[in-house]
Amino acid sequence: AGDSSGKSTKPALKKSVSSKYRTQSVMFFDFGAGSATATIARIAVDAKTGAATAVKVLGHAWERDIGGRALDEVIIDRLASDFDEQRGSQATPSRQLPRVMMRLRKEAQRVREILSANTETQVAVPSLYDDTDLRTIVKRDLFESGASGILARSVRPARAVLKRSGLSIDDIDAVVPFGGASRTPKFQELLCSALGRPALNKSINSDEAAVMGSA
Repeated sequence: AGDSSGKSTKPALKKSVSSKYRTQSVMFFDFGAGSATATIARIAVDAKTGAATAVKVLGHAWERDIGGRALDEVIIDRLASDFDEQRGSQATPSRQLPRVMMRLRKEAQRVREILSANTETQVAVPSLYDDTDLRTIVKRDLFESGASGILARSVRPARAVLKRSGLSIDDIDAVVPFGGASRTPKFQELLCSALGRPALNKSINSDEAAVMGSA
């Protein structure tokens, strides 16, 4: 399409299809265990009931190998280093002890979840190796500093999906976060900054939505 000057013109998004239906353009951002993905969908909503009657995907973008597991590795490195320091330089490094790493991996996930709501947490793993306990404190700001590169990459799909869909952020009615890693405060801050939005739409329970969608 074009105007008399030959320049292409882009029709404005219609917020209302009729008095019975209205449309919304929503960005769903899934920051899960192993990847970060952004999808923009145009949803037709019944004006009376609020129920979605039709969904059209306008764009999709992703960043591989970025997610909760990558964030956990940052915490694992910190816990392993602290444990090695407690045991002394002559001890076998934690990274060479599979059982120790298995327990640290489980503890790291718990620590990350706690840091989503608290600025620091105490870690106590009894008899982690050779009757030696791991006792340390992990602070959110140090975790965010160590994970800065991962978190910076995690929001790239948000910009990419806008470009692929041909939309601007002003066309987006809501940004809905999904996935366990999306609860990370620094990620939410970076995503809001990247999209120039004051807040995300957290009214949807992503765990329940995933289960209902699978069903």
